[in-house]
Amino acid sequence: MSGFCGWLDVGENNPATVDIDRLAATLFPVADTPEKHVFNSGALFVADNRTRHTTADGITAVVRGFLHAAGTPDTALGSEDLIALYRQHGVDIARYLGGRFAIVIVDGPAQRVVLAVDRCGREPLCWAQTDDGIVFGSRANAVASHPAVAAAVRPQAIYDYLYFHVIPSPGTAWRGVEKLEPAHVSIWEDGTVKSRCYWSPAFDQPSDASIEELGEQLQATLTDAVRLQTNSTKTGAFLSGGLDSSTVCGLLRERLGEPAKCFTIGFDATGYDELEYARIASRHFDNELIHYYLTADDVANSVEEIAGAYDEPFGNSSAIAALWCARLARDNGIETLLAGDGGDELFAGNERYRKQLAYSWYHRLPGLLRAPLDFVADRSPGPGARRFARIAFYLDKARARLPGRLHMENFVPTTGSATIFSDRLLAAIDVDAPYTSLQQWYAQAPDCGELQNMLYLDWKLTLADNDLRKVVRMSEVAGIGVRFPFLTDAMLEFAASIPEQHLMTRMRLRHFYKESMKDFLPQQIIEKRKQGFGLPLGRWLVEHPQLRQTAADALSTLVRRGIVRDSFATTLQDGVRGPHDAYYGAILYVYMMLELWLAQHAPQTSF
Repeated sequence: MSGFCGWLDVGENNPATVDIDRLAATLFPVADTPEKHVFNSGALFVADNRTRHTTADGITAVVRGFLHAAGTPDTALGSEDLIALYRQHGVDIARYLGGRFAIVIVDGPAQRVVLAVDRCGREPLCWAQTDDGIVFGSRANAVASHPAVAAAVRPQAIYDYLYFHVIPSPGTAWRGVEKLEPAHVSIWEDGTVKSRCYWSPAFDQPSDASIEELGEQLQATLTDAVRLQTNSTKTGAFLSGGLDSSTVCGLLRERLGEPAKCFTIGFDATGYDELEYARIASRHFDNELIHYYLTADDVANSVEEIAGAYDEPFGNSSAIAALWCARLARDNGIETLLAGDGGDELFAGNERYRKQLAYSWYHRLPGLLRAPLDFVADRSPGPGARRFARIAFYLDKARARLPGRLHMENFVPTTGSATIFSDRLLAAIDVDAPYTSLQQWYAQAPDCGELQNMLYLDWKLTLADNDLRKVVRMSEVAGIGVRFPFLTDAMLEFAASIPEQHLMTRMRLRHFYKESMKDFLPQQIIEKRKQGFGLPLGRWLVEHPQLRQTAADALSTLVRRGIVRDSFATTLQDGVRGPHDAYYGAILYVYMMLELWLAQHAPQTSF
């Protein structure tokens, strides 16, 4: 396990009373034997070369990632600089920082600990309060393993994972352990922890710029982001053949002044392989495309490693392709990969935005027009009712408001919690908690339009809690760095400034972006539908003997643990073998990865 873990304890568990070497062995595997640093009332273990730290006058500063002062991305800051800024700004320090970072400041004299992560949460940071202090670390399972924490798996976390396919921040898999949300700071002082948001996007700022001028600004800001994140010819890029990865690959070619190495994954399955689009983008920019065809054997031999690599269950199956693509880059001499993550969430590229806005048309109708539509939706099935089925289906969703409509389309509530989960697990959880959280996160969005509210929600749920966690962790496992040009501070601020009506015009996803980049990207890339590194999981889970057995064993064990019902396990496997194999295959993968994670990290878990 790479990363860092430390603690401050002002009581009896200070370093003078703890076996430091034994604790290090508990928190880190032998292969990652950490450096051990003891300071007044605390200690720090560091097990990678991406974490810098220093101590001066009783203050210890820890920095992971790339840190700069706000507004000056060309100048990197070290841990010594962080101490100086802390002395100047105190607990408000995060407001004066930029970049991709997780920071910890342990102020021994003041008996205070300050934790903060960047605006997108690209570098994870977790903590747990103890009787006399706080334990912190880059990995939740290290924090949970500290003897002052000794955390077990939370039943609610299992339910939340199976609802969201990740465990959204600030929750973790472990009781009493939290992870910082993006753009948040947590402060331990006087025996309590207080967390707050230090930055949020300012949507729809007044601007006199024309669409053409905004398009030029987009290209300039992206070009500068790629410049800042390209440190040598050993920088390459992920290339799926979509808008964002193609843009990054083109800008990388310009930055290097020679063909860039771009990496992609193909699938020998109709409807899943995007390799031809990657070839189009690569030829257009005169780049070198290096590809690998992922097989069912590769997946079968990877899922256990991937499940164990995360510090909590993680159900995004495209992590498989991300890992193999990152390893392909490493094997071809690349040290850092640029990734296109973030473009859809900044510039309105996800299909659900269009669908949800179509549902919202209902609420703009005058009451006199809504009344007859409501009658159609509420009428009982009978002769001729089939002709109204499509209208009734639309109205069933449309009459709800966001974010409730997102909840209505989720597998768990549509299937029924009582159908999926055992009585013992249901007795230990709140089945309404995910929906309550969705409402709270949606309500936190700045005062803006419905589309930008959805974007803001996705900055947290889709980016910070899912896609970034996927790419960052799989790149770490592959032994390669990864950077995100779309997620620089300048890009976040610019994207928030685009008027909502320009992001999607006449329900065209990515309208502003496509119009701005139409002279840079190939027309075929502009017009293609979004796909990404999607896998033919349903087919493979049926046809590949090892994968089929792994999934069946995982479901059987989840039944024995008292998590899911035996009848549901049977229904799920039947679904994968039916006409909707792609849908049920994605769901089965989520449940399979839960068990593979529990087997490695919390094998005694049961209800």
